[in-house]
Amino acid sequence: MADVSGLKRKRKKSANKPVSADPPCGSSQPPLQSSSLLLEVPADTNTSMPVWDAIRSQQAAVTWTVSPYSVSVHFTPQTRKKKKPSTSAMSCSVLIQHDVVPHNTSCVLRNFLQNTQTLCSACQKCPPTSNPAASRMSSPQPVHQPATNTSKKHPVSLPSKLQAQSEAPSALSFSTKSLDNVLICDDFLLGSCQNGARCSMHHTAYPFHWQLLSVSTQQWMDLPPRSQVLLERIYCDADNDYVELKDGETYVSLHLSMMELMDEFSKYKNIRRLTNSECTKKNPHFPSKWKLYWCDSYHFKEYTTDLTTLLIQKMKEKMTTYNFHIGTKKYKVDFTSMTQTNVATGNRRDIRCRPVYRSLQSLQPYLRTGVLSNLTPHDPGVSGTNFNLDPLLDFSSWYPPVWSLASVQDYSRVDVPLGTLVYQRVSALVYESLPESEIDIVSIQQIQNLFQWDKYQRQKVHMQKLHAGSLEPLERHLFHGTTASAAESICCNNFDPRLAGVNGNSHGYGSYFATKAWTSDVFTGELYSEEDSYMFLAKVLVGRVVVGKQHYRRPPPRSFKRQPHTLYDACIDNKDTPTMFIVYDSCQCYPYYLIKYRTLPTEIPISE
Repeated sequence: MADVSGLKRKRKKSANKPVSADPPCGSSQPPLQSSSLLLEVPADTNTSMPVWDAIRSQQAAVTWTVSPYSVSVHFTPQTRKKKKPSTSAMSCSVLIQHDVVPHNTSCVLRNFLQNTQTLCSACQKCPPTSNPAASRMSSPQPVHQPATNTSKKHPVSLPSKLQAQSEAPSALSFSTKSLDNVLICDDFLLGSCQNGARCSMHHTAYPFHWQLLSVSTQQWMDLPPRSQVLLERIYCDADNDYVELKDGETYVSLHLSMMELMDEFSKYKNIRRLTNSECTKKNPHFPSKWKLYWCDSYHFKEYTTDLTTLLIQKMKEKMTTYNFHIGTKKYKVDFTSMTQTNVATGNRRDIRCRPVYRSLQSLQPYLRTGVLSNLTPHDPGVSGTNFNLDPLLDFSSWYPPVWSLASVQDYSRVDVPLGTLVYQRVSALVYESLPESEIDIVSIQQIQNLFQWDKYQRQKVHMQKLHAGSLEPLERHLFHGTTASAAESICCNNFDPRLAGVNGNSHGYGSYFATKAWTSDVFTGELYSEEDSYMFLAKVLVGRVVVGKQHYRRPPPRSFKRQPHTLYDACIDNKDTPTMFIVYDSCQCYPYYLIKYRTLPTEIPISE
């Protein structure tokens, strides 16, 4: 296989630079002098909760607080009917108007003169007001919501396939503080924070949160929900040093290592990343975790776990340099310039410290902020397919137990639902070498081809008899990268060794399968293409293997003298640590799952 380690573009790296602190927001302001407030509720809001019943029956206490850049309104259901307030006290009546609000508009605030509006029920339309003082204030949804010390509501969306599989969850109350060095509240993430808006920590949707500092308002502005996850994934990949932020038609470069915006004319002058605690006692499920990497020519490689732990501890202790040994070699790490120097040779390499990406799949069982609440397991009774069985385990039945055999079709491609065990196991194999910080899986399809499977199973039964008692694994799950046009042909007709040689024949003319998805990714199409890539997770009968040679069109005999007609079953690229297996008979392989994926974009939208 060709060496592809140098295909990625090497980028310049600079030392990390701390983000300057933003002055705290102003203190609480006196209440508004208007006596009424109109709240226009989006059509997709869940109004069946008890608080809405209390509002409709006028049994809710209404309070509001004001800061220089926001108004926070709170509705609290009353347990018993309160006395009617005196006329001298300020009253606040609320009109709930159930109109359909466009997706790109915000809730509408509307002022009225005192005692000029009534409360309508949820099933009725509010009559238009004739009050000339009731001027409507409707504007497009802001790109970002300012971070304040009061609670605020954000519509939450999900990235990639999570967004396609789930309905938009109800908006929750999230809040951030303007001060730096404040952590995201782990109790809030786990659903146990009792302080609400009084909490001194950040309340965010995920255990990470990105914000931009506006030049005009001097407020920290949130990135859109989808961009939050996308930027986090890109940042967690140590090979990434720059990313483009797209604001409409304007672009600004973000230097990830320095955490700085590279455009002095941008309307944002700084960026920051919020995170939760590293303490496993506070959060045993997804605490914050960091890793340290060193540059090996073109890619950043992770230090060993013990060395990473040691070096990060020295960083926390504010040490500027630290010496360590790897074997007989002595190295010096400079935490100011983020470099590693070989003391004997003077050779210097860049180092980077990046967080470990916590996938949404791993967060889903424990995160209680509501953003992943609609990610539910697939009901196996819907299609007759049991997607909650492990597809990689051996089975005694003729057909895989995860298959649906209710269909009369001889061939079908069945979408694997997100959140099922099948999806988790297949995606986990891909992410072992192609992490989520580099790619995004679009879909996984289960290939059900009765004719091709019958051929494969008969070959498997035959080889099981020949290899009875063998300690070597007969069957493996391996990867095969391909193009979009070839994927459909493989699903219908299986892998065809007769077409071998198109992508090389370094170890013979056969069908090549890789142990790692990264190896197969090279053969999925044009490098850095924006088109979707396709890869198969195949079942392959490898049996007894031998190192292949370029001219092979079938495996060689096991012994030219004693067994000249008994052949090896497959070839490999390396005797000690094989990374590729080559088979020359289509009966020895089956396209088990088709994975469609794409590389993460290099541009991140910061406006909806």
